[in-house]
Amino acid sequence: MTENKRRRMGSTVRVKIGNTYERLRPEDAPLSRDGHKKVHEWNLYVEVTEGNADIIHQVALPLPTRTFGIELELTVDASWGLECIAAALRKRAGFHVHVSVEDLNLLQMKKVCQNFIKFEEVFDSLVPLSRRANEYCSSNRRNAVLQQTVSNKEANVYLASRCSLRELSEAMNPAASRYHKLNLQPLIQLRQPTFEFRQHSSTHEYGKVGPWIRLLVLFVENSARLKSPQAFLDDKTVDHKFAKFFEWVIKDRYLRDFYVERSSHLTSSPSCCNGCEQGHTCSAGVYCSSVLPFIKR
Repeated sequence: MTENKRRRMGSTVRVKIGNTYERLRPEDAPLSRDGHKKVHEWNLYVEVTEGNADIIHQVALPLPTRTFGIELELTVDASWGLECIAAALRKRAGFHVHVSVEDLNLLQMKKVCQNFIKFEEVFDSLVPLSRRANEYCSSNRRNAVLQQTVSNKEANVYLASRCSLRELSEAMNPAASRYHKLNLQPLIQLRQPTFEFRQHSSTHEYGKVGPWIRLLVLFVENSARLKSPQAFLDDKTVDHKFAKFFEWVIKDRYLRDFYVERSSHLTSSPSCCNGCEQGHTCSAGVYCSSVLPFIKR
């Protein structure tokens, strides 16, 4: 092996991959579904922050079209033949996903919020214990406003009665706090037309990221499309809600099977492992891949 090849095979490049919400020039703006021009658009960017950019050939992010606001810091190692990448993430970071609600009206947004309150315990069962309630992703159901509603039905009716997006936001995120599992503040503050889901733990593993993104996109789209949800009776168990969540809202057999096993593992071992809690490789080996298959020749 030549010295040049040896040096190349041992090299690494640190890149930042994400998408930004940018204002378009009027002449470049495409038409939205309702015939109006979209003056903003999501643009993918790849920024090499360290190392030789020449070893980066192609980056392909397998993200659903309604998923936005994602940013990953990645280290690409040429010794892998550019077939895979590993993410370098902060140990305490969460994996936050923004889902577009640009095409939704107030009624549809209320249905998304009603369903999230209805199934918040189910969302909790899909993530490690450390992500079920902390200062950066606190409960929407038990916030300062909705905890005043005694029953699930009262919470459901309260959300349905909100007459504006700002009233809905105050019910879901009192005092304009973004530190809730479901955060409406990007939309309220006119930063971007998205709902932010903050609950997932930090991870670079597509074995976890892929299903989570798919779940959130289906949750928003189906909640908006289907009829307004009715509240559960207060005596319904999490297992009952879990089954109805996938039957009534998600309607995806693969995701149901995936999260049945994932939830079962988290129930038997609530913290899963230090890797899951801190966003590293899952030492329990549950639904994980060691790398993200984003880099292709």
